Amino acid sequence: MVVQMSIGELARSSRLSAKALRLDDELGLLPPADVDEDSAYRFYAPGQLEKARLTATLRQLQLSLAELKAILALELAEAARRVRLPVSGCAGTMIRVARPADAAACAALYAPYVTETRS
Repeated sequence: MVVQMSIGELARSSRLSAKALRLDDELGLLPPADVDEDSAYRFYAPGQLEKARLTATLRQLQLSLAELKAILALELAEAARRVRLPVSGCAGTMIRVARPADAAACAALYAPYVTETRS
């Protein structure tokens, strides 16, 4: 039997709201693993939690939809290595997400941001 998470469980674990998860489904960013035909409830595979956490982190950086899609299309570890984006309106400032050594470490993406100021 495959264990799945309800939208509420994923929301609590990923720090995304259920509304954000529904929107991510509509936009094709994070479709559920299964949708109940009768109730339309969304269910997610446990492996989708890391992608949801990455989505939450990227939303905090206020990326465009195109940037979100491009990063989320990558493997999680590769996405974590590549995220190094300028912050809109902050001239000379870059925000970089910590680079985990492997996909298992992607859960740590919430925490460390390093801010660099260029002269």
